[in-house]
Amino acid sequence: MDCCGIIAEYNPFHNGHLYHIEQTRRITGKKRIIAVMSGGFVQRGEPALFDKLRRAEWALKGGAAMVIELPAIFALSSAEQFARGGVKILAATGLCDSISFGSECRDLSALNTLAKINGEEKQQLDLLIMQSLSKGLSYPAAFKAAVSLAYPDCAMLLDKPNALLGIEYIRACHSLSPDGRTPVLSPFLVERKASEHTDSEILGSIPSASAVRRNIMSTFDEALMSKCLPKHVFDDICEGKIRLASVSDDALFKVLAYKVLATPLSRVSEYAEVSEGLENVIIEAVKKAHSMAELTGLIKTKRYSYAKIRRCLMSVLLDIDKQLQSDAYSLPSAPYIRVLGVRRDSTDLLSSLAKSAAAPVITSAKDAAQLDGTALKLHNLDVLSSDLQSLLYLGNGASNEFSRRFLLV
Repeated sequence: MDCCGIIAEYNPFHNGHLYHIEQTRRITGKKRIIAVMSGGFVQRGEPALFDKLRRAEWALKGGAAMVIELPAIFALSSAEQFARGGVKILAATGLCDSISFGSECRDLSALNTLAKINGEEKQQLDLLIMQSLSKGLSYPAAFKAAVSLAYPDCAMLLDKPNALLGIEYIRACHSLSPDGRTPVLSPFLVERKASEHTDSEILGSIPSASAVRRNIMSTFDEALMSKCLPKHVFDDICEGKIRLASVSDDALFKVLAYKVLATPLSRVSEYAEVSEGLENVIIEAVKKAHSMAELTGLIKTKRYSYAKIRRCLMSVLLDIDKQLQSDAYSLPSAPYIRVLGVRRDSTDLLSSLAKSAAAPVITSAKDAAQLDGTALKLHNLDVLSSDLQSLLYLGNGASNEFSRRFLLV
């Protein structure tokens, strides 16, 4: 197989992503990259800054051979299920035998050590994690505390923002293995250069996506942006070819507040990630808050990160309940493979995918109409996510999922 997979959000596609694709080719020797990318909503628990087809186009122009959508149920999940969802899709294509991820941590062997913990060791680590969670720590903090006790030599790795996600990619590759020994995808690490994932300021030509978003939404310093965005992305933004997601948290808050107040308390408790009486906290917070920022601040505790709270609120907004989440997570393979676009020099991948895929391939409304059961529910959720992002954030009408031509770049 001549393809390596990448799981990403490209929100937006910047020089760091370009570097990742180029280095993945160099390190793995693979000529073509298949990217699995979040759609209308991202793992931070908010709508993406740009619509998925525009971001897919940027990725294709930036060197990806094919872009596949990561279903919203996984895009709005914890690091574990975000990684498992993406790995399932890449494995189901039948075109990839490896996965590449970026991390500030350069020690792949140490990440492998933590990812492969199983048996009694895993039971002991899980016990330590539960003890930390019971003290009110968030999961990332509890995981780090547990590792510090059980594997002190590896604990410093978790100071890096992307280390936990890297561990989950590796863990997913091994846990989804049919024979329990050979990973479904061989993991490769590309060391992040310059800015770290969480840096809020632009430092050099390879920034963090957070810093780029901050600049785009505020001053949009053209001189600065021209140095850290690929030319095709920079030109699109400057020439006004796209609508920025600037209409806005105010609209999102009002729609979410209505949804919460119009929903019975018992139903709110059924939504994904809502537990331990959090439904009461959410309802009271909605009654007091005047903005999304204020709402998440009222709900915030030491145990729940802002990202987890936002994902929880988006589950309420999008009607993602615990049953649907459980059904999605328990699927042995990908529910479907929604192809957003391919490069012109890689169109042969479509015919190869049709032969090798272990899940339904979707490129048109006709393909989507063949889905049923959980897969159909998840696809409808993807459509709803794109529609809401378009209506609330892009200032457009509903996205009309298949009304635009298939991306061929």
